[in-house]
Amino acid sequence: MEKNILNKVGRVLVCLPSKLTEKQIEELNKEFPIAEICHLKDVNKELYSKLNKVTADDELELLAEELYETAGLINTDLNNIYNISAVILPVGTPAFIWAFAKFCYTNNPMPLYNPIGFAHVEKVDVDYCSPNNNITKVQFYKHIKFIWL
Repeated sequence: MEKNILNKVGRVLVCLPSKLTEKQIEELNKEFPIAEICHLKDVNKELYSKLNKVTADDELELLAEELYETAGLINTDLNNIYNISAVILPVGTPAFIWAFAKFCYTNNPMPLYNPIGFAHVEKVDVDYCSPNNNITKVQFYKHIKFIWL
């Protein structure tokens, strides 16, 4: 992603199921100054719920349009909470992510101003052995970096 696109301070709409870590926030701040981090589940719970249950058979274009409108991707008024400079996915299926990216780049007159980021993670498996020799397997996702479309 180009640094500090259009020299604007930005807002980021996070569509992940969890809050960003300090490391992720630091990485974002290196890309462009962040005024605010908004979470889709706080801004539009109904849409967040729909996207977490979406299948390839759903009306992906309509959901993409709803997310686009929720983010207000072409609004440049920094006083508006819905002025989003970047959207971090994933939420939904890969088919939805494709539909959203296509919708953004088709409908936004300044598509490079509104990047779509993907939180690239690595799945880590850890085995814990208790004192009584029971083994518990734990999986977690380690943030690697954001990849920008």
